[in-house]
Amino acid sequence: MQVDAVLALKPEFARSPSAHNTQPWVLTRDPDDPNSLLLSWQEDRTLPVADPAMRDNFLGLGAYVETVLTVTAEADITLRFEPDIDVLRRCAGRFSDAGDARHQTPFTSADIASRGCSRIKYEEGCIAPDDLAAVDQHARQARGSIAHISSRTLITTLVDADRHMWRDAAVTAELRSWLRLSKRHPNYHRDGLTYEALAMAASEAAALKVMASPPVYATLRPLGLPSLLASFSKPLLDYDGSVLVLMGPAGPPVGSVEAHELELRMGQVLMRTWLELNARGLSVHPLSQIIDAPDTYAALHGLIEAGDDDRLFAIFRVGRSQGPPVRSSRIAETTSGSPIA
Repeated sequence: MQVDAVLALKPEFARSPSAHNTQPWVLTRDPDDPNSLLLSWQEDRTLPVADPAMRDNFLGLGAYVETVLTVTAEADITLRFEPDIDVLRRCAGRFSDAGDARHQTPFTSADIASRGCSRIKYEEGCIAPDDLAAVDQHARQARGSIAHISSRTLITTLVDADRHMWRDAAVTAELRSWLRLSKRHPNYHRDGLTYEALAMAASEAAALKVMASPPVYATLRPLGLPSLLASFSKPLLDYDGSVLVLMGPAGPPVGSVEAHELELRMGQVLMRTWLELNARGLSVHPLSQIIDAPDTYAALHGLIEAGDDDRLFAIFRVGRSQGPPVRSSRIAETTSGSPIA
């Protein structure tokens, strides 16, 4: 296996998506096998409060796996990934030489580099049937499927999910630690959710920074601050547009090793889905808070008429962005896996 050649491509792998742009992945030489690479994650780059079952963590790692396989395939490096999940050791699995078994993908490094989320306004109009069929085909290759729902149908559900999020003091504190609401933040150009990537004006970011600050939040939380903050989400879906839901088999108990292996696979599917949409000129905006809250998860499950054997893994609005979004920042990495500025 061309270990050095793979590690040299890590800056390209870094464009992979992750919840709150935490970038938890660590790709290093396997200490037990010099011809393989170990994929693990950094504990301080997970979301233990908002994502206790680690769904988002493993979806993000799965997206990273797909990114690595796509970029290396274009570089004529044949890799395979084998899950080997150990939560205590924070190990997800290993990449090794795949011989002549080249990773089959229609996507390229350029597709990886150009992909991104857009949280600005989208043009009116639902996703075309052929675009929907294309992403559904990617999902079905992993025993999943894509459900479509009109954006306006989900307005109340999204507001309820945001209210649930802002009501939870611990979740809010965790979110606060990943918000980058001022360019003076030391990590503004490294990670997290910058106010520009969130499509916020500087004045809006400054106001949110005050309202979400510990003393103001603690004072106003019982007086209706969560409902006020949640109400700002209403215009986001108040147009003629599309929201897609990635579904897969319910199968293993949530939080089990088997469930995490499934989440890795669905993370690969999610990445291929987003790459497909990007190639068709469509943008995405994750709305995972709807899946995070039990009540809104149940509401969404009913709205899309999912079956008892279906689990909802991801939800995102999709459409044609009215302008170019500001891209989120990434951490540059050394080949040893240590983050540097």
